[in-house]
Amino acid sequence: MPGKRLASGLAKGKFKHDNNEESGITRIVMTIYLLFIGIVILLLSADYLYRKNGYGPLTLFALFLTTCLVVMRYETGYDYQNYVDIYLSDFSSLAGRKLEWGFVGLVGVLRILQAGPYWMFFLVGVSIVCLALRCIKLYTSNVRIALLIYLLTPGLFLNSLSILRQAVAIVLVFNAFYYAYNKRYRTFWGFYLMGCLFHYSCLLVLPFFLLAPKLQNNARLLVLIGIPVSLVLSKIDLIGFLLSHLLSGTKFVFYAGFEDAGTSFAKLLVLNASVVLYLFFYRGMDRLDRSLLVLVTMGLILLNICSNIGAVTRISYYFRIFETVLLANIVSRFGAMRSRIVACTCITVYYFTMFYTSLSFDFHQVDSYPKLTPYQSILNR
Repeated sequence: MPGKRLASGLAKGKFKHDNNEESGITRIVMTIYLLFIGIVILLLSADYLYRKNGYGPLTLFALFLTTCLVVMRYETGYDYQNYVDIYLSDFSSLAGRKLEWGFVGLVGVLRILQAGPYWMFFLVGVSIVCLALRCIKLYTSNVRIALLIYLLTPGLFLNSLSILRQAVAIVLVFNAFYYAYNKRYRTFWGFYLMGCLFHYSCLLVLPFFLLAPKLQNNARLLVLIGIPVSLVLSKIDLIGFLLSHLLSGTKFVFYAGFEDAGTSFAKLLVLNASVVLYLFFYRGMDRLDRSLLVLVTMGLILLNICSNIGAVTRISYYFRIFETVLLANIVSRFGAMRSRIVACTCITVYYFTMFYTSLSFDFHQVDSYPKLTPYQSILNR
C-alpha cells in the first residue's frame, strides 16, 4: 500500500535526510518519470492549443507513451513482487489467499496458456489505460485536461503501478457511475460487479454512487457544511477510536492501519481548499457536474473523518478519480482561450507539485522492497 508506507515512513523517520547531494541523486533517479510526464504535458498542451475539443494524434502518442511506461516496468511498484509470488504460487495456495475471483480467473487463464508473470502486468496495465480513456470520453469533451490530471494525481496513475487489482476496480466503477447517472442500470451493474470481482472494496462505495445523483441539487450545501464539520471530526478522530475498539484483535486492524500515520492535516487542508474553489464555478455546472461534485465531496468527507486510518486513503481513490473530469468540464466552459490557458497552467503546476512530491517521498524511503523509484524496465532487467 504505497500511501500507507509513505505516510508511515514519514511518521517514523524512515526517510533519509535531504541535502544538496541527495537532491541531485533524487532528480537522476526520477529522470524517467519526469521525462515521461514532461513529454506528455508538452504533447497534450500542443494538442489542446490546436484542437478545442476531442483529441488528435499528439494525445494518442501521449497515451502510447503512458502504456509503454506501464507495461514495460520490471520490479517497479510496491506490490510487484507480491503479485509475482501470487502468480507463481500453486492453485491451492492461491485459493488460500482469498483473492477476488476476477483476478484469480485472469491468473488462471494466463497460467493455462503458459504465459509468464509479465503478461499479467501487461494485460492489467493496458486495461487500466484503455478503461480510463474510455470513461473520460464519456464524461467530458476536454479529454486532454482530464487525462493530464489523471496522470499527475499520485493516488491514481502512480498507484496503479502498485495496487493492480484495485486500480482495475477504480476504472471499472468510474465507468459504472456514468451509467447509473443515466439510469442504464444493467450496464451499471455489469461494470460495478466486474469491479467487485477485482477488489472487494468496491462494495463500500455502492451507497454513495446511488445517492450522488439524488443530492446533485444540494451539492453546494454539502461542500459548505460537510467539509468544515468533517475537518473538525478529523481532529477528534472519533471514527478511528470506534474502529480500533471494534476491530481490535482481528486481521482487519492491519488493513485499517491504526499504526499508520494516515493523511496529514496539512494535506487535508490543501485538498479541501481545492474542492471549495469549485464553488466559484457552481452556477456554470450542469446536473452531471454537480453529481460529480457530490461524489468528490463525499470522498473528501470520508477522508477527513478517517484521516488517521491509512486504508481509507485507498477508498478515497474511488471518489477522487471523478475530479479529473469535473475539473476538465469546468475549464472547457471558459469562454476565452487565454482564460483556459491560464487555468490549465495553474492546474498543471498544482498537480505536478503533488506528482513530484510523491516521487520524492518514494525515493527517500529506505525499505528494500521494490518501489516506484528508480524505474526499471524489462529492457534492462
